[in-house]
Amino acid sequence: MRVTHRRAPRADDQRVRTAARALAWVAVAVLSLVVMVQPGGPLAPAQAIAGSALTVTGDVRDLAVGAQGRLVLTVDNPLPQDVVVRRLSASVAADDGCLSVQPWAGALEVPAGGSSTAELVLTVAADPACAGRSWDLAYSAST
Repeated sequence: MRVTHRRAPRADDQRVRTAARALAWVAVAVLSLVVMVQPGGPLAPAQAIAGSALTVTGDVRDLAVGAQGRLVLTVDNPLPQDVVVRRLSASVAADDGCLSVQPWAGALEVPAGGSSTAELVLTVAADPACAGRSWDLAYSAST
């Protein structure tokens, strides 16, 4: 008859196994979070997703010297997910003091593969020198 001696598990062994399991779960959780936050992932910030993909175009309406007109901006979203635009603005390329544009702020929902519009207010100064002028505008959108 052969007798073997087996030592009983110690508390230190149990703590080591528990710590190893916990460390493995933490590694899995961190790796999952890193993948989800990457651009295009489900937790990616909107700015990282939308950065350069959105396009903004404009159409000026009802513009007259000494009056307010409308600038209708259209935001196109080619991305496969919806985007919420929080701010739209237009700047005058060669600002001569004749034209001012009020920025727009809110929550403009732009669907995946679609477009949405918002109106900004334009004001032309009541100066005869502003009549018949044209201006180049640059548009920007923030998410």
